[in-house]
Amino acid sequence: MSKTINILNSRISNNDDKSTLTFDLKIGDNNHSLYFSVDKKYGEYLCGEIADGVLTILLPFAVKNNYDIVSAIPVSEELLYNFNWHFLPQVAVCNKIDIPQIKIETVKTDYKPFAVSTGISCGVDSFTTLKEYTVECKYDDYKLTHLAFFENGAHHLGINGFSEEQKKCYEEQKEFVLKFCEQYNYEVVIVESNINEVLSKAFENDAFEHTHTFRNIGIVLQMQKLFKIYYYSSAWNLDVFNVDITRSPARYEKYLFSILTTKNTRIYSSNKAMTRLEKTEYILDFEQSYDNLLVCYMGGHNCGKCGKCIRTMITLDMLGKLELYKNSFDVEYYKKNKPIILSRIYAKKHFDPFMKELHKYAKSTGYKIPLFSKVLGMVLFVGLAIKRALHI
Repeated sequence: MSKTINILNSRISNNDDKSTLTFDLKIGDNNHSLYFSVDKKYGEYLCGEIADGVLTILLPFAVKNNYDIVSAIPVSEELLYNFNWHFLPQVAVCNKIDIPQIKIETVKTDYKPFAVSTGISCGVDSFTTLKEYTVECKYDDYKLTHLAFFENGAHHLGINGFSEEQKKCYEEQKEFVLKFCEQYNYEVVIVESNINEVLSKAFENDAFEHTHTFRNIGIVLQMQKLFKIYYYSSAWNLDVFNVDITRSPARYEKYLFSILTTKNTRIYSSNKAMTRLEKTEYILDFEQSYDNLLVCYMGGHNCGKCGKCIRTMITLDMLGKLELYKNSFDVEYYKKNKPIILSRIYAKKHFDPFMKELHKYAKSTGYKIPLFSKVLGMVLFVGLAIKRALHI
């Protein structure tokens, strides 16, 4: 099989209410069409004449699978310079691998975009950024003007790769976000794409968590005529910096954002240096979050049982503010099952940094965890440790 990714051409089509930018790709011996679709009023901001976003989306897959990238469509000079002179040499050193060849012409663009934006999932990260750049920020040029919601594989139901059920999850969460934005009069840019389907078919179900930054910012860069500034909430700070291309970019994305910045679009890390617990504490006086906090990846409401729901409810409980979110979570279910739920801390604190942070916070504040929870958690930990050792 030929080890080349070819970006062949692009086209923009319009119907009554949608504008769609499509790129034809050849990945190895297989043809794919990757699209980005927006409401027609945003169609003029789709950049079909450059392939910055597509290159960004495909780059980590090319690196991991040893593909060169060739494109008939140029990319921004600054972006390709950043990749070739700065990012890829570091990836090669840190991962002890050969880096792919990128054979693409460059172009200089000056689109004069105007929107200051961030993603809105209604999770802890997005509410932290929303408060930070509407209420807290003192600099007018950096205040949010638009929110964004992208179909990029984030609504994955805990499944690696692509499944039709994920579309339902995406639609449910999109409706939740649209309702929130209408309620508080935020302008939101919806971008629908088949990114996850194309990548899953081409690269065999690579996990969203391993490439989420590239996917999200890739969409932003394909709309550089609109986005002047885009804020992205990082899970980790640089004290755990690690450029491991086979794992989540969250541990190096604060460095990556400067690489992904172009003359038109600047990418910034939001939330300063807050941890997940600190972010949750930060939004406790932000009333917009009370009835609208959605942390679950299972659908348009919090299931209360997945890892994200569990850790968020525990955090809110430790902070003494769970009742504020009674319309977002089933608080009665949490209270009834609290000893079992708290066992997750002891079961996962050696594997899950978020649970480790909660364990540390409980010890420092004197938050009482029942003996039953500790014993059950230790039993569960043994089972998890055996599974990890056996790679089950």
